[in-house]
Amino acid sequence: MKVTLLLLIIFLASCPSNPPPMIEQEEQIIQSVQIEHTLNLMECIAAALEDFYSVIPQGTIIGLIGISSPDEFEADFVQEQLIFNLVQSRRYRVVERRDMEIIFGEQNFQYSGYVDDDTMVSIGRMAGAGVVISGTIGPFASLRYLNLRALDVESGIILAASSRSFIPVF
Repeated sequence: MKVTLLLLIIFLASCPSNPPPMIEQEEQIIQSVQIEHTLNLMECIAAALEDFYSVIPQGTIIGLIGISSPDEFEADFVQEQLIFNLVQSRRYRVVERRDMEIIFGEQNFQYSGYVDDDTMVSIGRMAGAGVVISGTIGPFASLRYLNLRALDVESGIILAASSRSFIPVF
């Protein structure tokens, strides 16, 4: 018994602490496959909205309460594309972005950046929306993530949320 235990200890001690090259290659292959199946930004926006279509009733008035991102151009682009896709779906009525900006200005709120749920609900009510959508874009490793959530203006409950990764263009 002591000899078996001693042999086991010697065997384990002789094993390399670094993973063999095959494991590193497998990890690289997995990582490349994940990136290969990652969406571009336009596909990401469309996929994120698909998550909402089955939850938000048709005919709902939707207000978009800003997208927060370190890149202001990217945030504006995503917001405009979200509005475009929502309108093109013909499922919803969308509150004009300028109207949302006016309400934000009148209430002394920052239109871009983080807005808490209570503020979103309040602004949504003032704009006549039944649902408000907000989101963030953030980096993680070599990807970026678009995170969206839709809040019911009457109850303040999150109706739907989506998190999708995409490959940054620039």
